[in-house]
Amino acid sequence: MLLLAESLITLVLLLIAYYKFSFQYWKRQNVPFIQPSIPWGNYPSALKRQDNFGELVVRMYHQMKKQGHKYFGIYLFFQPCFVPTDPKFIKLILAKDFQHFNFRNFYYNEKDDPISAHLLSLNGEKWKRLRSKLTPTFTAGKIKMVFKIFVECGKIIEHTLEHHAQNRTSFDVKEMFSSYSTDVIVNCAFGVEVDRLKKTEFKNYSQKALDFNTRRCIVMYLGAVFPKLCRKLGFRQIAKSAGDFFINIVRNTVEFREKTNTIRNDFLQLLINLKNDESDDWGQFSIEEVAAQCFIFFLAGFETSATTMSFALYEIAANPHVYEQIMDEMRRVLDKYNGEMCHDAIKEMTYLGQVVDETLRIHSPAYAVSRTCTQDYHVPETNIVLKKGFQVLIPIRGIHSDPEFYPEPEKFKPERFHPDNRQNIEPYSYLPFGEGPRICIG
Repeated sequence: MLLLAESLITLVLLLIAYYKFSFQYWKRQNVPFIQPSIPWGNYPSALKRQDNFGELVVRMYHQMKKQGHKYFGIYLFFQPCFVPTDPKFIKLILAKDFQHFNFRNFYYNEKDDPISAHLLSLNGEKWKRLRSKLTPTFTAGKIKMVFKIFVECGKIIEHTLEHHAQNRTSFDVKEMFSSYSTDVIVNCAFGVEVDRLKKTEFKNYSQKALDFNTRRCIVMYLGAVFPKLCRKLGFRQIAKSAGDFFINIVRNTVEFREKTNTIRNDFLQLLINLKNDESDDWGQFSIEEVAAQCFIFFLAGFETSATTMSFALYEIAANPHVYEQIMDEMRRVLDKYNGEMCHDAIKEMTYLGQVVDETLRIHSPAYAVSRTCTQDYHVPETNIVLKKGFQVLIPIRGIHSDPEFYPEPEKFKPERFHPDNRQNIEPYSYLPFGEGPRICIG
């Protein structure tokens, strides 16, 4: 018993010593850093989740930026993570030297959690191949082909707003936009028209998939640092019931289309074509791979779209002059198109586009985006060498709220994105969807 106690004490002491040595890395590199703590590094409330990590990154960004630093270091567990604050360095990482940073640090488990192996999380040649195959889905022409679905689903919002306006009743705007996003994306991605019951199912299982409970956060955190170990242990990110639901929806829809020779111009049809493409050297897609891409298409679009529309409506309501300009533009453009809300009409609503852009600046869907260094990299104009396997965190929300790039950043000013002003925006300081080859595909 005494021997066991001594062994445990020795193990703990060795672990503490290893942490302390690891936490000296940025100091040895002469890189400014924020003091970490054992065991979670710079996210001390990782287990209790008392603090949102994204908001913590924003605070760290402003803290270091005020001290004049163009980059700084933090730690995830004991692993060093490089955080650039200068768009010049961000451009190098996301675009110019992309070959050094083409991996994303998202944990996935293709064997035990197949739906987690999607375009957002995959790396290497598999990501490259998948990206090239899926890109044609998101051309302007393809979007125009499904625009009627957007309009038809939008009629439900129109009726909802009319009902509440007439009855002077309050309602949940986010809920309304979540319903709209579900209708559009499920129709486009899964080829399924949803009734109220099916919509409730999608909503329930998507909430399970988006539930960042304590267990999920620990798996994500451990998976980012020890991905091979977590896969061996069978750790999964997505709740099994949610994963099975999305796989079964896709499997049933694909089987129906193939049996009835049904062809639609949508995202799922492109994936079905890839599944049946025998000429591809990489082999055909499995139904799990098809489901994984549909899943991330739904999940990424469902929450971000609903949130962005909700915040946009809030900002419009809070800024009456913005509302007036939008209405003037809409009246002018729709008169030209005989009142029809068509794709070409939307493209001509430039001020509305500026409102969306400014909404995405203040209320960016992602607080930050990560990259993994795939080979040793010397940061130009510095003595810093980022070792293979090191993480790089691009602090999107921090940059978007930086007065150096956006004077009075807390104010909602769509005119920042007017064509005459847009050229004044520092390259790589506006990153709502990332940048470079791994920019958001849609």
